[in-house]
Amino acid sequence: MKLRIIYTFFLFLFGCFLLMSHSDGRASNNNEGNTGAPNDNNSSNNRTCQNCHNSGSFVVTPELSITDSGGGAISGNYIPGEVYTVKLTVNSDGAPAGYGFQMVALNAAENVDGAPINTWAVPASSTNVQLAIPANGRQYAEQNGTSSTNEFIMEWTAPASGDVTFYYGGNAVNGNGLNSLDNAIMGSTSLSPDPTSINELEKSLSLNIFPNPVSEVMSLQTNAQDSDNYDLFIYDQNGRQVLNQKINIPSGENISPIDVNNFSSGVYNLIISDGKNQIAKKILKL
Repeated sequence: MKLRIIYTFFLFLFGCFLLMSHSDGRASNNNEGNTGAPNDNNSSNNRTCQNCHNSGSFVVTPELSITDSGGGAISGNYIPGEVYTVKLTVNSDGAPAGYGFQMVALNAAENVDGAPINTWAVPASSTNVQLAIPANGRQYAEQNGTSSTNEFIMEWTAPASGDVTFYYGGNAVNGNGLNSLDNAIMGSTSLSPDPTSINELEKSLSLNIFPNPVSEVMSLQTNAQDSDNYDLFIYDQNGRQVLNQKINIPSGENISPIDVNNFSSGVYNLIISDGKNQIAKKILKL
């Protein structure tokens, strides 16, 4: 009898541990996406947030807004290389004890599998958001523990081309430590590149990176119309800035070394900016 009680207590603690880990985001702690994007996880029914959080009385309505650097809302089209502020608001009736979410961006039309756009970053003011890349290689933005506020704010850099679809889920929880009596809702939003947009920086500066993958030192191969100063940023796969420096790129063809020997292995985003436009490249550090 005593052993049975101990065993039951152990199972209870283990179950609580699993449920607590879910509150910190399934990509971070359970190695999978639950956004409803094509092939998001290994489940036969492509499990989403709504599969677990679906028995509560809360009526949940997610609201996604995407704004440019000037604060203007975009609708339907993006400018390649631009950095946008993405805000997901998990609206709910009643009085939930907290909120959660998960979001991913794919370089494809809606309901079509595509390459992940792993250019998310977390502003310093967003203490309730974290980034994670599970085994599927997609970068997810998700809650950093159960959030007391229903607003989640991220930064995201648009790709050079192609359709983009954001997949997301938001949930409202009652705080009982279980997924019962919670509710979630899923959504998606698609964008296309602005056909009238012109990246002026790409007209005056071409950029190539080699070797890529790189282990110690990579080279920036540039061909510029004019000599000018630029901002060079490198972000790791979790959106943390690991390099920020001013560089001068002379006119004509040039090669500049960048030491990445102390970087951890993984995927990085390199961005060169003139203050108005950007050129982004992916780096694989061995």
